[in-house]
Amino acid sequence: MKIITIALTILLAAPLAFAELSPITKIKRLYTYDNKALIEIEDQHANAIGCSSPKSGRYVVLNFDTTSGKEMYSAALSAFMADSKISIGFAKCQKWGATTLPTAYRVELIK
Repeated sequence: MKIITIALTILLAAPLAFAELSPITKIKRLYTYDNKALIEIEDQHANAIGCSSPKSGRYVVLNFDTTSGKEMYSAALSAFMADSKISIGFAKCQKWGATTLPTAYRVELIK
């Protein structure tokens, strides 16, 4: 039983093993679309997950098709309006036109 618990823990944590965080930064622009939002941050991140867009270091996608995506957008909007700093976590790329951009799995507001 102990081995099964350890194996499940490792498998569930695996997608975040390649996760990346943006630097602590501010939102420069916030774009909204039909079913998603695009955040442009002031300070570029390294794009270690390898998304193909040349703008991957500055842009992060938020999807509105989940409750958590809508909640992250709400947090991002409040940070943008308050001119607060944020950090965005992303672990995968999403198709954006002919290229791909990072997709957020978390938005952290920093005081």
